[in-house]
Amino acid sequence: MRSVLRLGVALACLTGGIAHAQILNGVKWPIPFDDPPPPGGRVALYRALLMGNEIVPLSNGVFRVRGVRIESYQPDGVTNLIARAPDCIYNADGKTASSTNRLELESPNGLLIEGRGFLCHLLTNFNLTISNDVQTFVQQQLLQSAHSVPGAVAPTNQLGPTNIALTITADRFDLDSPGNLITYLGHVHLEHSQLRLDSEILRARRSTNGALDRVVAEQEVHILNKVDNSRASGDLAIYSAAPTEILQLSGHAHWQDDQRQSRADLFLFEPKTRHLRAEGKAWMSLPRGMVGQPDLWNARQTTNQAKIIAAMPTNAPVEISAEVLDMQMPNTNQPARFMLADRNVVIVSVADKSRATADRAVFDERTGLMELRGDAAWQAGDRVSRGQVLQFDRTNKVFTARTNAYLRVATADLGSRTATALPTLKNNTGQLPSFVEVYADDYTYNSNMLVFRGHVRGSMLDTNTPRATVTCDFLGLSFSNQLESVFANGSIHLEQLPFLSSSGKTARQADCERLYIKMSPQGTIERFAALTNVVARQEQWRTNFNVPVRSHFAASIVTADFFPGTNQIRQANAEENVRISQDQLLAPGNSAVLTNYFIRGDRAVFYGANNIAELTGHPEAYTPRGSITNAQVLIWDRAKNVFRARQVQGRGEIQGSATNRPGVPVPSIPIPGHRNKTK
Repeated sequence: MRSVLRLGVALACLTGGIAHAQILNGVKWPIPFDDPPPPGGRVALYRALLMGNEIVPLSNGVFRVRGVRIESYQPDGVTNLIARAPDCIYNADGKTASSTNRLELESPNGLLIEGRGFLCHLLTNFNLTISNDVQTFVQQQLLQSAHSVPGAVAPTNQLGPTNIALTITADRFDLDSPGNLITYLGHVHLEHSQLRLDSEILRARRSTNGALDRVVAEQEVHILNKVDNSRASGDLAIYSAAPTEILQLSGHAHWQDDQRQSRADLFLFEPKTRHLRAEGKAWMSLPRGMVGQPDLWNARQTTNQAKIIAAMPTNAPVEISAEVLDMQMPNTNQPARFMLADRNVVIVSVADKSRATADRAVFDERTGLMELRGDAAWQAGDRVSRGQVLQFDRTNKVFTARTNAYLRVATADLGSRTATALPTLKNNTGQLPSFVEVYADDYTYNSNMLVFRGHVRGSMLDTNTPRATVTCDFLGLSFSNQLESVFANGSIHLEQLPFLSSSGKTARQADCERLYIKMSPQGTIERFAALTNVVARQEQWRTNFNVPVRSHFAASIVTADFFPGTNQIRQANAEENVRISQDQLLAPGNSAVLTNYFIRGDRAVFYGANNIAELTGHPEAYTPRGSITNAQVLIWDRAKNVFRARQVQGRGEIQGSATNRPGVPVPSIPIPGHRNKTK
């Protein structure tokens, strides 16, 4: 009987048939579904239910309700939302409830919302607006999905302040219940145990089970990650929980932590894996020590640049720009960082004036490896390195260039003492070549070794003008604070391009299969060894002569020791098929050749103290003035250009041409290889 009476009162209220001053208690307004039930029926009896402790009619179809409770239901009958307010104005015709008082909104799965002043459209399945002082408290239950907000813990059944995982404050709140969309407007502030967010607009979409599925923040977005103190800002931030939890930031996007900062058109951050990706005009600044740049020749403190690099702090900034920057951030299980830069990569260190470019760059703190790929180039001051792959192993201090490798370095960076070993390369101003330039298939550099492999082509340059060149299959240099030794093998060709001296212009070439040079502590040559098919050639254009004097030397093995502290030969030994000759064209364009001398033997020893060479093993000498063919020892005084012989059959001494004047008739010119009798 009581329920029938309550229903009658409710119907009377709906039709406006109750007097103005009458106060009713415990009235309920059911809000029916506006569509027919689907096949098989619908569990829920109605869409929503508005209840009040006291109801006061104000006009036809308008009531004041005190002690308000509004319940919203899903079609399956499950309670979706519950709203409570001290009072409201209810329009029975439009099915709306509004008030300037406070409202509390709750979802059974852990969403609590408070605010002042609201408007609720019950006919559209609970569309709600709260206009002032909005506060939202999200319980752990709402974040129980595997794709929840970063740092969420396992859900509990507890409801209450102790279980709050997330809070949001704003000026205004809008709920689109059919679309499961919540919108916060004005001074939005989100606080989480691991995250803080500020923006002007925040939209959150709930999934069908009520869990947060997508959050969008707009206008002046600022995000703080409390775990690593990193900060981000932009015009638009989008958080998606499925299929993979990810945070997108775009529009003047900026990210930074205590050591790095970055800009890009778009940032993508995966909280669970701590993976950060920057796309579109990406830029990052980070400490130099994290990049592990190769300080080539850092040990040689001979130039101001090397001294600057040595004194450079590891936290000096390095700037990286690319189309994409991809970084794995550290966490408790993975303390190291990994970063990849892709497309149009540029790396700049302003402090040491270094710059690198590549198609792709990889930095791996786990292995201490930095790698540049695709037309890679690196430059610091006078030092330039290029290759298809440039790789620096910071752990082992090894730098490698592979495929079309190139290196250019200032001569001074090889060590000031080393420079004294190159006196013949000085130009007419007394200056040494400015640079060393080498091409090869690949090369490797560490703290005391530089090795080039495959099609090696090296030059000594005055800026860009070659002074001397070398080609070989393999070239190695060892050093500490100076060059200590040089070794090469495989089709070695050395060439010193024409240079001026007091006696004229000279050019030199040499070939062998293996070469070794040991440097002294003073920076001069200490020992020299050339092996297998050693050939040396010299052309000298003497003053007032238009045709060159050509000298030729050949042997199988050549070794030399030098006086300490100088580059003067103390003793040199040549072995197996020693050949020495000198000739000169009679005049420009004349094919006739004036042979100054030709000597050969099985072995030759040169003594630098007296400038004398001794040949043994069937030595022979041929000059325009005579020949020696049957001596045990042939002695050549190079200073006087005089040949003498020991244990000789026949004449044992001949005088070399004093002037070697072109055009002087020669009665007979010995043919090399023909054994002539001594006259």
